[in-house]
Amino acid sequence: KGNGSVSAFAIDAQTGKLTLINRHSSGGGEPCHLAVDAKGKCVLAANYGSGSVAVLPIHADGSLGAPATTIQHTGSSVNPQRQAGPHAHFICPAPDNRFALACDLGLDRVIAYQLDLKLPTLTPAQPEFATVAPGAGPRHLTFSPDGKFVYVINEMISSIVVFRYDA
Repeated sequence: KGNGSVSAFAIDAQTGKLTLINRHSSGGGEPCHLAVDAKGKCVLAANYGSGSVAVLPIHADGSLGAPATTIQHTGSSVNPQRQAGPHAHFICPAPDNRFALACDLGLDRVIAYQLDLKLPTLTPAQPEFATVAPGAGPRHLTFSPDGKFVYVINEMISSIVVFRYDA
């Protein structure tokens, strides 16, 4: 549950060689998923071990800034072995790039955030979350091509839930 990190690399187009640009805290422990917004302005990070999400700015040279926002999830769900606390497993921007959705396996929730690319920041959206079945453990999600539906895969009960999405 210590500090994880996110690294930025330059890619040599001729050889494919990676060169480290810089590294910053992921805003929590055991980061397990990253996503870049559609405009390339920020990286969203999900920290499984600490149950937090963060947003880091991407600078013009490709380097990362320190987390501009870190949000610690709180709570638990029905499985005491796997859900005694939050476990943010996934985060991604919505197709409109104005919101982000995070799957928290430990809370049985898909949490919605407003995404402001100017700072960048995450703030709770309204409504703040959608729930899945107790003990389901949401792991990842994807949007339908038209952006009207969200498909959530639940790790712990091997199921898929479909939500209507209204941007």
